This record gives sequence, structure tokens and C-alpha cells, in this order.
Amino acid sequence: MALEIEYYKEKNSDFYMKTGIICWYEDLENLGLTPRTVTGTFIAPDVPTLQKFCEQNPQYHIVSTISELKKVNKYLPGNHTYKLANGDSNPDLEIVYPPEMIEHVASEIMLIAKRVKPDLGF
Repeated sequence: MALEIEYYKEKNSDFYMKTGIICWYEDLENLGLTPRTVTGTFIAPDVPTLQKFCEQNPQYHIVSTISELKKVNKYLPGNHTYKLANGDSNPDLEIVYPPEMIEHVASEIMLIAKRVKPDLGF
């Protein structure tokens, strides 16, 4: 599994770099946008603002996170989360993770949480 994890970490990094996903709250704030998280995530009610921004700034586009297992390089309506990007806007680009990868990441987050705040009860 270690090799698979490294493979998907690299694949994830490549996807973010190629699509140009903007992850920093401050960078988005400087563009006049207010993401819902410090990692630059938007939710469905934010979509009209993102779409208007992208219409006015065609070098940007929306990336949709369909589930914790799949991200696509285009806007898909629904109850998804979204990121703003300014790289390759090819709508065929996507990344799909195996469920084991998500389980691994969740377990790493739990370990970090236990170290930071042991009384959380995990």
C-alpha cells in the first residue's frame, strides 16, 4: 500500500498543479472572494459568485469535488464543494482516489488530532 499512497499523493499534486487550484484563503480574498475554509473551499451557495468571477476573469475556472474520492476539472451542479483554479481548464482532467487512500488519510488526520488535542476522545 505504501507505493500506492505515494503514487496518489503525486497524482494529487500533479492534478492541483496542472489545474492551478488556488488553495490559500488570502489569495482568494485578494481576488475579492471569500472561501468557506482556510484551504479555499467553496460550497453550492457560493457558485453564482464563482461563476460571475470566472465570466469576468476568463483565465479562471471552477473545479468540483464530487466526493472525497473524485475531483473533476469543471463545474458540476449539485451539493458538491468547489475550488477556483487558474491553470489548465481541460474539462476531461479528473482525479479518482481508491477508498483505501481516503481511509489512510483519515487515519493520519486522527493521529495528528490525537497528538494535538489528546482529550478529543478519538
